[in-house]
Amino acid sequence: MIPVFRPTLLDSKQDSDGCSEQLASLVRRCWAEDHNERPDFSGVKTALKRISKSVQFYSEACLLLLSLRDRPRFYAIALVELASKNFRVYSNVC
Repeated sequence: MIPVFRPTLLDSKQDSDGCSEQLASLVRRCWAEDHNERPDFSGVKTALKRISKSVQFYSEACLLLLSLRDRPRFYAIALVELASKNFRVYSNVC
């Protein structure tokens, strides 16, 4: 049997902004061995929203994860714009 890789997080003191402990908790849940304990994507998004509202100053790691939370929305907007542009080009050709 192939061993399962699960990263471990070092126990460290909570940052002054409180973000790191909340993020560490989210990461632990995402890597839970039992898949039923892992949050789905909407759960991750909800947790990241809660974290972003609960802190006043963001650590570098917190900012990175919060930017990842919004990235799919930006990709979707860009995809719609590209599809609209291609549709207009195609409409003018036909």
